[in-house]
Amino acid sequence: MFNRAHRRKTETPSKWKMIRTVAFLVNVAGAIFFLRYPKRFKKYLRDQRQELTELQTGEEDVGRFLKDSSRLLKDFFVPYAGNGHRPRALRPKSLVTYATVALLVKAAATGFLFFTYPTPASLSAIVTERMIELINEARTESGVATLAPSQLLTEAAQAKGADMIDRDYFAHDTPEGKRPWQWINRQQYDYVNAGENLAMDFVSAEVVQAALMQSPSHRKNIVNPKYQEVGIAVLHGELNGRETILLVEFFGTQRKDTRVATTAGTLKTAGPSPKPEPANPTPVPTAAEQTPTPGETPPVVAGEETEVIAEAAAEEAVSEPLNQTLIVVGQPQLRSRTLVDRVIEYSNVFFLALLVFVIITLFLNIVIKIRIQHPAVILQTVAVVALLLVLTLVKFHFAEQVPSQLLIL
Repeated sequence: MFNRAHRRKTETPSKWKMIRTVAFLVNVAGAIFFLRYPKRFKKYLRDQRQELTELQTGEEDVGRFLKDSSRLLKDFFVPYAGNGHRPRALRPKSLVTYATVALLVKAAATGFLFFTYPTPASLSAIVTERMIELINEARTESGVATLAPSQLLTEAAQAKGADMIDRDYFAHDTPEGKRPWQWINRQQYDYVNAGENLAMDFVSAEVVQAALMQSPSHRKNIVNPKYQEVGIAVLHGELNGRETILLVEFFGTQRKDTRVATTAGTLKTAGPSPKPEPANPTPVPTAAEQTPTPGETPPVVAGEETEVIAEAAAEEAVSEPLNQTLIVVGQPQLRSRTLVDRVIEYSNVFFLALLVFVIITLFLNIVIKIRIQHPAVILQTVAVVALLLVLTLVKFHFAEQVPSQLLIL
């Protein structure tokens, strides 16, 4: 009794973690094997729980536990005389189970995606509306006024996104050097501030918003108090040789809105009447007579105000910082993934894991007893491998074709 108690105290947590991992794998193998036999499966679980209890109380040592558990693994994976050199993992019933489960998972995942996003147009509308909500939530949390949707900015963003897909580039500037704000029709939208965020390879607004907020330069655009309106375009197409979903965000402020805000601020801060000027004030030269110092903006004379303000506004918009470094964000690292993101990720992991499992099991069956082979087992397993490979590679929904790494610029 003393030895057993001493052994329990000296076993390290890592050792217990390894034991629990082995027990978990054994349970998974048992679940697959006994899927068609509920009564045997329940008995198997009771036996496993009893062995774990005996192991923790010291009634059974680790070696005995591993030996008992290895018997099931051997019968399940290893060809030997006890199972007729046909591992139970590769028998027809097991192979049918693998294929059936894989087909059901594929059908469920694809059906869910089509129910959520029936068409690329529906995804664009849903993500666009949600992006505006998330942007305004971030601005509210930062104590900044929310942005109003602008149809003119949306049209400009749509044109910029379509040009990127048609000409196969992902950048703020076009190949010939056209700047982002040059997509905005100055006659219709007389802006004084403008900015742009770009992203591609995503299927939900939450994921792309989280990635943009992690980048200081993109976050600055989202919460910038200079902006009063936003236009968002979400497009589906082929870019850089693969199917993708593209986001273009245009932020802006019109001159008329700036003037209204300035006028309102002037009225609010109006103070007492100014003091009377002296009797003989110093003469002030006219605008045409003033000589600017080096680096100083020339004075504005009558008839030039609109043109000079327009040039200054353009310079101010151009001076807005643009992130020129492509940022790659692994979507699994983002906590704000939606159910759609998780369904795509977990279904891909499931098919890949099941495919690797069957291939490894087939390899063990061939090499362990290489002189004793059952051609029917090998051919049936190869057929299941081919089916799993097709289910892994073929993407029925357009969202499944989007890579798992999000790109922002």
